[in-house]
Amino acid sequence: MGKSNILIILFCAFFLFQCKVTQTESNSTKEDVTGNLVLYADYDSNGKKIWGYINEDTGKIEVEAQYESASPFVGNYAAVNRYNECLIIDKNQKTVLSRNLAGGFYDVYLVVSESGKNHLAILVNQYKRTKLDTGFNFFGPHGKPHFYKESYYKYTVINLLDGKTIIPESENYLDREFEMMGGYFRAGADLYQFLENGDVQCIAKDDMALAAGILKDYFDKLGINAGITEYSKIDYEPYCDSLRIDYEPYIKEKFADPDLEKALQDLKDLNPEFDIPFEKAVPFYRNHKMYLNAPLEITERKFLLSFRDDKTKKHAIGLYNETKTEWEIIPCYTVINKDDDEDLYYVTDIIQTNNPHLHHLRFKTDTVGWINPDGPNHSYYITMGGSIFDTVKGHIIDDLYLSSRELSAFYLFSLNRFNEIARFPGNGAYLFYDKK
Repeated sequence: MGKSNILIILFCAFFLFQCKVTQTESNSTKEDVTGNLVLYADYDSNGKKIWGYINEDTGKIEVEAQYESASPFVGNYAAVNRYNECLIIDKNQKTVLSRNLAGGFYDVYLVVSESGKNHLAILVNQYKRTKLDTGFNFFGPHGKPHFYKESYYKYTVINLLDGKTIIPESENYLDREFEMMGGYFRAGADLYQFLENGDVQCIAKDDMALAAGILKDYFDKLGINAGITEYSKIDYEPYCDSLRIDYEPYIKEKFADPDLEKALQDLKDLNPEFDIPFEKAVPFYRNHKMYLNAPLEITERKFLLSFRDDKTKKHAIGLYNETKTEWEIIPCYTVINKDDDEDLYYVTDIIQTNNPHLHHLRFKTDTVGWINPDGPNHSYYITMGGSIFDTVKGHIIDDLYLSSRELSAFYLFSLNRFNEIARFPGNGAYLFYDKK
């Protein structure tokens, strides 16, 4: 799996810096600062946007807006930038790691174990080296010989609870070969265990067979049917010895034989006007390789139900929790328009986020038509004010929506002001408010 899938999404990489460690100290979070802290935006005396954190549950500002840029909290820690300095802070605003900004870029990835007791920082230095292009390659000459600058990276893994370096800085494979697995993580074929006291211990070094055996026993105890394959760097060029874990058998077992009869009946009761035929159901789960706060074990059966009418090209999707026998997101909503008439808005896209209760929805309505006038065989796909939907509160969060501006990131916008609010990694989105 590539860097954009493993590190940028799973570990909430947020911004790029290049820096040197200047301070690391042990830390413990106060009991009075609990719950999920989410970003909010304010403005300094010069009108420049600055960032702080608010308690999602109580609405209380826990960290006053003062940072030029900031990441969401990953467990008990967040990465922020202030006065040309990169900091990792806890929920009490205590600095546990400080770095002076230098030229170039720097990546900070924050990791929290499934138990919430272990917190890691993956620090990625970018360097440049001079290389010679001879002007020849496998296909023959392609230009004049010349020197050029090549970027390369070195990775360090630090335990944020005690400041200890777990993996020292080296040019290695962590961007491609770092994977969380419940109480363990692996770096290539090396296996590390999260301990109950917050420590991290390497329990299999350069021994793929031992690592595979430990993980197999662990998966068996959890009832997870996963295949483990060993690859050497000879077989799997060019990076390192590695383990590949296939969870597909487990997923198929967990989602076998769905019972959707009640789902379809409840949908008719919730919105009798919905008339698109049911097409199929696919498993919907939080992939622990991609999303923060996603457990290794799948404890609820959720299905993405798809509806489609081939003749009219109408289509919609909804999210049904079979375990709780309830719809989390129905495929169609009635909206009162500016003329006090009712419009049916169909959910045509559901994007998971790093908050397990927030999803990004895209809509389409009958008023724009479903058939592309330029061709009868093409759907006319229009996003109608895509918004963030809170499955706990059961409503759309006003004034916020996500937009993809690049392959590895989404941007959160204010719908009323049409201005960019913040950049989030991958599919990560956190609820916050803008005071202005």
